[in-house]
Amino acid sequence: MKIKYILNVIIIIISCITEIKCQEIDGMVIYSTYRNESDREENKKITKSLNLFNDRIEKEIKKLKLSLIFSRNESSFTCIEPMHINQAEKRMHFMARILQKVYPHYFTKENQYFEEKDLGGELFLIKRNIDISDWKLVNEKKKIGGYICYKAIRNHSFVAADGNNKISKQIVWYTLEIPIHFGPKNFVGFPGLVLKVVDGNLVYEVSKIVLNPKERVIVKQPSKKGKEISEKAYNEILEGSSTNIRREIKKRKKS
Repeated sequence: MKIKYILNVIIIIISCITEIKCQEIDGMVIYSTYRNESDREENKKITKSLNLFNDRIEKEIKKLKLSLIFSRNESSFTCIEPMHINQAEKRMHFMARILQKVYPHYFTKENQYFEEKDLGGELFLIKRNIDISDWKLVNEKKKIGGYICYKAIRNHSFVAADGNNKISKQIVWYTLEIPIHFGPKNFVGFPGLVLKVVDGNLVYEVSKIVLNPKERVIVKQPSKKGKEISEKAYNEILEGSSTNIRREIKKRKKS
C-alpha cells in the first residue's frame, strides 16, 4: 500500500514537470502494427485451410500506418488511408483495421477523450475516462526508436464484440524524453509519449517521430455527425446487439 502511494506521488510529480515541458511540443508520430509471432503460428495450426487468406491479411496489417498528431493540449489518432487502391484492396484494408482494433481517438482542448466507432451504420463518439491508476510501473527500461522507455503493465477487462467480458494483458513503453501524455489509441495519460503497446496479441510500435515541424500541425477533430455516449451506455448497446444476433442465428438453425 505504501509502495503504491509512493508510485502515485512520483507520477504526480513527473506529470507536473511534464505539463511545463510539453507546452512547447507539437508534432506527429507514425506507428506500425502487427500481431505476436506466437499468435500467428497458433492461427496457422487452427486454420490450415485459411492459410492463404491469413497470409493476405498479415501482409495488409503490416501495410497499416497509424498517425498520432498532437499539439500542447489536444491530439488525434487515426489510420492513414491508402491512396489509389481498388475495391478488393479497400475491403482487405478495412478487415485489417478491424482485426487490429484501429479506431479514431481524439483528445480535445476541453480535456475530453473520445473513441469513434461505427455500429450498424450509426456513428458513436464514446467518451472515455483517462485513468492510469490501475497500471503498475515496472522497474524495467529499454531503448525504442532511439529513446529510453519505461515499462507499465496491467490486466484489462473489457466487453468483446460478442458481448462477453474478457481480460487482456497490456504492456506500455513510454519515454520521458518526449514529455507529452499522448499515445496510440486509448493509451494516454502516462508521464511521456507512448512508443510501444502490447495489447494481448496486438502490437503497436513507433516507426517515425516528427517533433516541432516548421509547418503548424493541424489536429483532427471528432466528427460532428457522431453521437456522444458514455462507455457504459455503448457497452450496453453492444451487448444488446450481440444478443439479438445470437438469437437470430438460433432461429435460422431451427428453421
